[in-house]
Amino acid sequence: SSFQAAYQVMLATTHPVLLGAGLQSMANMAGIRLYPGVWNAYLDNLDGGFDEFWLVFSPGSHLPDYGNPSVGWKAQVDEITYAAAHGKFAGVQPHSDSTDTAGFYYALASFFLANDGRSSISEAPASYQNPPAWRSAYDWDLGNASGGYYAVSANVYRRDFTGGAVAANANQTDSFSINFGKLYFNETGAAVSSVTLGATAGTVLRLISPPTITTQPAGVTLLVGSNFVLSATATGTAPLAYQWRKNSTNLTGANATNYAVTSAQTNDSGAYTVVVTNLAGNVTSAAAQVNVGYAPLIVQQPQSRMVAQAALSPSKSLPQRKTRSL
Repeated sequence: SSFQAAYQVMLATTHPVLLGAGLQSMANMAGIRLYPGVWNAYLDNLDGGFDEFWLVFSPGSHLPDYGNPSVGWKAQVDEITYAAAHGKFAGVQPHSDSTDTAGFYYALASFFLANDGRSSISEAPASYQNPPAWRSAYDWDLGNASGGYYAVSANVYRRDFTGGAVAANANQTDSFSINFGKLYFNETGAAVSSVTLGATAGTVLRLISPPTITTQPAGVTLLVGSNFVLSATATGTAPLAYQWRKNSTNLTGANATNYAVTSAQTNDSGAYTVVVTNLAGNVTSAAAQVNVGYAPLIVQQPQSRMVAQAALSPSKSLPQRKTRSL
């Protein structure tokens, strides 16, 4: 403890000097989880901290949660939580490799549980001359967090995002099943709504968004022999499938975002809709009314007609106008 106190004094003394010189400081604090409160105390006078052995010590050797206060899973995850709350950076490095997929997703899910976008995670390299291979999961965008992480059972934690969800089971032996209530892609690309996590395991899920039509097809009135195109746009998790319909009947081969008709005839008139479908469901557009008709044609031209003036009867005379002198 005396060494820790001296180290804190050193950090408190040097940190403002470094900042004044335009420099930032960061310390490798591997193993500091074994000393509750020390990560926080050191980080108060640093700009960032690094934990070199984070949750996964070697392939197959994963850190569960244990101890009171915790010196296990929660102690290491809260390193990121504390850094985020104080505007600091936390870098973490699990020692998983290509053979330990479970360890990688245990660490990555745990990282997403706490990260606010300021910290970073990277697997330890097989050798410091050869960085580990890039994983596609690093490119996944889960969107914005809907809040902090929360417990769904003892040592089992979950966090929801606008574009996904993550969960970690930090129990040493027990498995746990979670129903997420929505449809997601799991790590292998399978569509799932529930996941069973083994001990010291995690999952990173990407939301399968149902389709939403953003541009409705517009109706049209046109002459026989003219062309028309109906179009619609939709959002949602790919792949999106389109099916155009006329008067509620599917149109064969009409499976694109547009539906085109050349040399339209009167029997092309009707109410057109498009149904957009993906793994999460389907949505039907508003109806676009198409009217196909002929141009007006005068079938009988107007004709001149003579009308004879009526003659006055000889037995009748026009009434006499009376006058009066003034």
